[in-house]
Amino acid sequence: MHEGPVKVVVRHLFEQKSLFLVVAVRETFRYRLFSAEVDRPEAGMRIIDLRCPACGEELLLVVDSDGLLRTRRRTRLLTALIAAAVAVLSVLLGFGVEAAAGPIPIGSPLGVALMLGFLLGGLVAGVAGYSWWQYRGVRLSIGLGDTDGVHSLQDSWPLRRGDS
Repeated sequence: MHEGPVKVVVRHLFEQKSLFLVVAVRETFRYRLFSAEVDRPEAGMRIIDLRCPACGEELLLVVDSDGLLRTRRRTRLLTALIAAAVAVLSVLLGFGVEAAAGPIPIGSPLGVALMLGFLLGGLVAGVAGYSWWQYRGVRLSIGLGDTDGVHSLQDSWPLRRGDS
């Protein structure tokens, strides 16, 4: 990971159009983008006040420290790998038992356990893996969620020397 400043791009929805014929054919969204450079805290997390230049509304940006970012990403990756291992082991165990003892009825406790292990393991692995891939340690905090329907976090990335 990278310690130091982070460039954050926030978007403000200023126009939304829908073209209807019989069904919705096309939706157009237009945004005004603004960026800010913020520093990661030494430890924990920092809440930074931003003001939207388009509407003047105050926005809160939550930035994790480098250590907290690493911990949260590592936790998500470990969850994804364990869930994928459960899914793969369910398939391998099912093939092994079937080869040794014959078909496994889906309604049996073993069949249900193998099916749940495969389905839930694959689902959790996909969600946790996506979360690991996308997590950057920067969140826009608006009320109870990450968006108010007008403002949302577009992107964030660490700045290196010479970047602006």
